Amino acid sequence: MKLGVVSRIGEFSQENWRGEFETFGKNGQGASHLELISNYPYFGPADYTEEDIGLLKELARKNELKLTIHLLPNQRGLSKELSESIFDSQERTKEFVEHQKKVYSSYNIGALDGRVRRESRKEILRTLEMARKLGVEVITIHGGSYTDDREFPINLERARRTLEEVNPYFTDVKLCVENLPTLGHGNDFIREFPKHIADVLYLTKDLNNVGICLDVGHANVSGRVLSFYEALKKTGKLWDFHLHDNKGDKDDHLQVGEGNVPFRELFEELKRDNYQGTLSIELDTWCRREMQKEERIFALDYLRRLMK
Repeated sequence: MKLGVVSRIGEFSQENWRGEFETFGKNGQGASHLELISNYPYFGPADYTEEDIGLLKELARKNELKLTIHLLPNQRGLSKELSESIFDSQERTKEFVEHQKKVYSSYNIGALDGRVRRESRKEILRTLEMARKLGVEVITIHGGSYTDDREFPINLERARRTLEEVNPYFTDVKLCVENLPTLGHGNDFIREFPKHIADVLYLTKDLNNVGICLDVGHANVSGRVLSFYEALKKTGKLWDFHLHDNKGDKDDHLQVGEGNVPFRELFEELKRDNYQGTLSIELDTWCRREMQKEERIFALDYLRRLMK
């Protein structure tokens, strides 16, 4: 098992990057990898610079950290001022939620609008190009979004088509589709997918280069974590995990151990099955104002004890 942490360093100046790598690298916490969140206006696949790439490669090499990428292009056009002050007030939160509704029309691999779907496919391939420059081996994405329950089967089919189209390009990098929760951070109903085991299996079946990221927090909201694991491991394409906690009612991204996600039982299963993929502690997300180093350090220690 390769245990690492999610990092949204792209939202911060390069002065913060070095400290993040040093904290979790060989002379710090000795994590396996950093999973870099790639979104707009922060380190998006269409706006990163060669300087960004060069610095990240240098820091990864020096600190002996691998890199993975989580593509989240749902903040396209969102100002840094707004994002950094997110959740400071109900007004700001509402503004962000409204913005999310709008951007579903600009990035959605399951879009009914063919132009949107084609642009979304290009976004994935742009991310693949960035990943190759960084030496990244795993990219994780969401499966798509929908607005009408009656049209959801069509959205799901369109997402499947997009994944079929990008599958041939991912010969040297793994593309993972992540399961989503039913209720989000703000107790709001999530219109993203896949939420259910059957939909994850449908999106990834018979695609050699498209696998699965099991988000245990999302699975805890949408159903039973161990049921998700037992079903998805049978595909042989369970290549990544997102680790965070909640109490089963909404996607809180709580500190590991503060909810009821069955981490002990899950890690017993992972050890028994000799899981060799990546596991990423996902506490550094857009719903938090600052990078939570202390929480991620605690989670690393907690989960390492379960790995023994």
